[in-house]
Amino acid sequence: MSGRPFIKMHGLGNDFVILDARARELALSPDQWRLLADRHHGVGCDQILVLTASDRPDCVCGYRIINADGSEARQCGNGARCVAQWLHRAGAIERQASLQSPAGPIAVDVG
Repeated sequence: MSGRPFIKMHGLGNDFVILDARARELALSPDQWRLLADRHHGVGCDQILVLTASDRPDCVCGYRIINADGSEARQCGNGARCVAQWLHRAGAIERQASLQSPAGPIAVDVG
């Protein structure tokens, strides 16, 4: 994980670490995810959002949701808002887009 840039965002009381793995896969063990989310020894967050390449042509990208305990979640509305805002700031989406969430495609609008 060394040398991989990240951003920390918050949405409505939850904080997230966002990692961009669209170009380079990121495979960590549950112990490594827990360490990253640890507020005393890691970056600290409620969830880690990992951007991935999408296998759906109608989706800009996909993302994984890893909880602070190392388990994976299927959906998080606050996290989806942060992913959309990050993609917008990075110039990957203008206003509206579809993202491939673990629960299936979702529409986002940052307008």
